[in-house]
Amino acid sequence: MTSPQYQPKRTSRRRHVWLIVVLAGVLILVSRLLVATDLLHLTHRSASKPAAPAGDSGVTTATAKLHDALSDGSLTDDELHAINVTDLWYASFRTELQKPIVGSTQEEVEPDAHDKNGFAERAVTRERLTFDLRTKAFARERTIHQYSGGALSLVERDRCVGGRSYTSDTVTGKPREPWKPNVLQYNQCTQLPREDAGYISDSIATGGLTAKQADVMVGELRKEDMFLRTRQAKLVTHGTKQYIRFAVEVTPVGDHNDEGSGRFGKAFAKTGLDSGKYPYRYYNYDDEGLRFITYVDPATLLPAYSEFADTPPLDAYTGRQKEMEDGQAWELRVEYSFPGRIEPLNLKDYQDVPMGWAAEPYPPHTGDWNP
Repeated sequence: MTSPQYQPKRTSRRRHVWLIVVLAGVLILVSRLLVATDLLHLTHRSASKPAAPAGDSGVTTATAKLHDALSDGSLTDDELHAINVTDLWYASFRTELQKPIVGSTQEEVEPDAHDKNGFAERAVTRERLTFDLRTKAFARERTIHQYSGGALSLVERDRCVGGRSYTSDTVTGKPREPWKPNVLQYNQCTQLPREDAGYISDSIATGGLTAKQADVMVGELRKEDMFLRTRQAKLVTHGTKQYIRFAVEVTPVGDHNDEGSGRFGKAFAKTGLDSGKYPYRYYNYDDEGLRFITYVDPATLLPAYSEFADTPPLDAYTGRQKEMEDGQAWELRVEYSFPGRIEPLNLKDYQDVPMGWAAEPYPPHTGDWNP
């Protein structure tokens, strides 16, 4: 038997319903107050921080500032330093990405090796490729200078003419061979091999993208602030023209410091294009970094000349550079052109592939860099 003092109190049904109604009303009132307060907060926050414009606002701002500075026909150091130079480099990169025809002359020097007699051997390759990203038509020629024992021993020339590959060799001390069909490269003048797509531009850029696709690629690269940094930018003169000389460093990022040059490929993939069919290819190992110097025409925001050097991967735990393995280091210098049409080549001369810019010291592969 339950003690009277512990008998539960009964509440009439009417009073129970009334309490429920009152509580429901209070809850509705409180929720409305909270919603109103949150809306007021959101309105205030939106007013204090407007929505970001479409595309990369930093690139847009840098481009606008540059155009304003060039209104009098030239650029000063003070005007350049008033612009975020990393934004400005990305603005140049974005501009090139949209050019339908991209031409480049690349020079790559293979590391010194030694033959069985101990003589030093080296090869200097110059490849000139002008590629139309819309039609996939191209003009292509190459010169390879082979050195043995420090002396030039052989000059190899390859040239695409009429959809066929021709070659001419000159062995030191012997007469130059006339042009003849190159049966070993019969198909490299009708369709650019996928593995050669890196000769388009400078091994990280390409052309032919729409403005939206260029924004996607640039935006993807910029998701990691530490991935690409402009170490220096200054005005220089080459010949009679003014250029902006950028010193840029690409540093591996990610949880294990393993997202290096491979981020360029991932950023291109975000455009929805197939890199194999487009084609697009970047040099370097995915987990390695880059250091490069590039000269940009401020009037067009297009690059004129660059020099690249790879940097080793970073240790996953300490973030320090690993040792550069033997034969792993590579260096590349590039001259650019952006013609309105592709000029077909012929076999009327035996001229080597020329370069108009003189080489300067490459950025160091490891250690500190003070450009």
